[in-house]
Amino acid sequence: MPGDAATARPSTPPWLLPLLLLLAILAASRAASAAWIEDDRGWVRDDPAVLAGLEGAREILADGRPQATPLGRPERPLARLSLALERELDGDGEATPRIHHLGSIAWHLLAVALLFFVIRGQWGRIDVAAFGAGLFALHPLAAPAVTAIAERGQLVALVFALAATLCWQRTAREGWVWWGPALLLALLAPFAHRTALAWPLVLLAWGPPVGASRPRTAGRLATLLFAVPVAVALIVGLQPAAAPAGLPAARPADALVISLLGIGRTLLRFVLPVNLVDDARVEAVLAGRFGLDAGAWILVALVVGTALVLVARLVTRRSGRSDQLVGAILLLGLGHALLLPLAAGLEVRAAYGLLPALVAAAAFVVARATRAVARPRAIAWGSVALAALALVVLARDVSGSFHDEPARLERRLARNPDDVLALEGLSTFHRREAARLRGLAARLPAHDEARGQLNWDARQHVQQALGAARQATQHPIGYRRSASWAGLGLALLADGKPPAARPWLERAAQLDTSLKDPEKLKATAGSPAALEQAEMFHALGQVYATTADPDKSLEPYVFAAALAPDDVRYLQRAGLALDAAGRFSEGLPYLERAWEKAPRAQKATLRKLIERERETVSRRVDQIVEEGREALSRGDYLDARRRFEAALILDPDSIDALVEGGYLGGWHFGRYEEGLERLERAERLLREAGLPEDDPARARVVTRREDLLERLRKESE
Repeated sequence: MPGDAATARPSTPPWLLPLLLLLAILAASRAASAAWIEDDRGWVRDDPAVLAGLEGAREILADGRPQATPLGRPERPLARLSLALERELDGDGEATPRIHHLGSIAWHLLAVALLFFVIRGQWGRIDVAAFGAGLFALHPLAAPAVTAIAERGQLVALVFALAATLCWQRTAREGWVWWGPALLLALLAPFAHRTALAWPLVLLAWGPPVGASRPRTAGRLATLLFAVPVAVALIVGLQPAAAPAGLPAARPADALVISLLGIGRTLLRFVLPVNLVDDARVEAVLAGRFGLDAGAWILVALVVGTALVLVARLVTRRSGRSDQLVGAILLLGLGHALLLPLAAGLEVRAAYGLLPALVAAAAFVVARATRAVARPRAIAWGSVALAALALVVLARDVSGSFHDEPARLERRLARNPDDVLALEGLSTFHRREAARLRGLAARLPAHDEARGQLNWDARQHVQQALGAARQATQHPIGYRRSASWAGLGLALLADGKPPAARPWLERAAQLDTSLKDPEKLKATAGSPAALEQAEMFHALGQVYATTADPDKSLEPYVFAAALAPDDVRYLQRAGLALDAAGRFSEGLPYLERAWEKAPRAQKATLRKLIERERETVSRRVDQIVEEGREALSRGDYLDARRRFEAALILDPDSIDALVEGGYLGGWHFGRYEEGLERLERAERLLREAGLPEDDPARARVVTRREDLLERLRKESE
């Protein structure tokens, strides 16, 4: 089994690990029936690569970057790959959270088993391993990562980090054959979540595992296991990245500073895994320069975290009694992690990946303390049983309450009534819940009583969304002013008041200057800020379309599709709006991209829509070409040329328009180069279509091209 040392150790009872896993399942079982939360939207529900299942794996690997990337959306490719695999297993139906919650529970169970083997391999004590792995499995701080799909990265990162630790232990005992897998797993872990960067600090604090044949080498390898992934994260963080909309782009020096900020914050949470500063206030201070939720004080964390480990190692060498010191340092973090978040309503992020380090130290200290007590085994296992029962109950409560999105946001507002981000989140939740209920009601017959109840509930959610949105606009954060105005406009639109929503949405759109720069628009497309803007512009287009000003709706629809290039709804709406404006050749690419990004269940409907639009374009092009030929027969060459050009705008690959327009332009207007180019293009298209050389259509093109060449030769002479 993993972690077996060369030294003699008692074997693990066969029932012990299954019992730990059963307790972990019992604690996390409520997560399986949880619904979507707001944080899940960008990671699963609006991520076309995840929705495509394994078909989206190539796209995930192509543009995925680790969370240490300085700006923009952290892609976390390994976490997204796990979600895409689950989506593939779930089938072709509508995306549901259940399959992803079951996957999160499975990742958590794997982490529990790996942590058991890691602790057993480190000290050779089964009781320590059972206590540490059990405490980790049932700890309430595990609930957010296990029950929130958006936190999948922490689960995957910890599994990779623990697997790397097992390989490191094997290297210390058995030789270099395990070092390659250890380094590879350590390098991959940050591509799931940044918390993996802090895990090797635990190895530096622990020292070599029991039975290590090369203790000094084990320490050096642990240092490498920490330094190499951090260096890679810094290098990746230096690649160019676009700033959020409305903010200046980051320079290389900024990228280095921001990467250090992110790593420093992770190491600080290694000691105290809680947010010491309100993220909303920190965002307000630094968003004007970097657009990140980090404070300058985090830079010190890199030095502090490393200094703590170095002090522990120094004391180890001088006194040989590092166990109590390291345990005391980490127990401070454990107590902080257990008490403060519970008192603050469990508003914790990035705690799951660091929790094993704390509980492992706690297990070791508790196990040593029981040696000095009469009947230590009875006391130890009795305490474990009582603690396990209490933690199971608490973890189940946390799993259920964490998915009560309004309650979570209300707790934030209870601490700070002017928390604009919480107000915006509350308004967004109620607005989308109202849309969901209305969608359910629309599927029911008109006389069904349940339909009226659903519409009534939706109305109540809309009123709550309006109240929160109005309050958010009264205390706007500078860089969030546009989002606050847009939130109120969206709430008013959901309330069925497009005229009232129009000025708020227009103010929000005018405040955003990023759309004036096409390069910046392209660089920020798909980021969280861009997705917010896309929703606002799509709503503005709807307002224009319903307030007797439909001509203005085209530009907002196109902006929404540009900001969210993977959102099927916005792409489809932009394509239809362009078609309605007679710009068929511009609208079809939007519809085709919507078909590429759509879930398989929607592809058939979109394909029919695209084919219908192509038929419309084809009929219109044929009509315009025929009008051009009629103008030719009348001798009105200018009108004929104008019509052939119009046909090519609608369909650049129209054979008739290329042949007639090219020949006309060269023969009557002297544009030989353009005419010959169009005739050659027409011949190439006919050849690619499989027409033989003796086909009349190809022969006509060749004849006209030769006529133009002959006339050009005569004029040259």
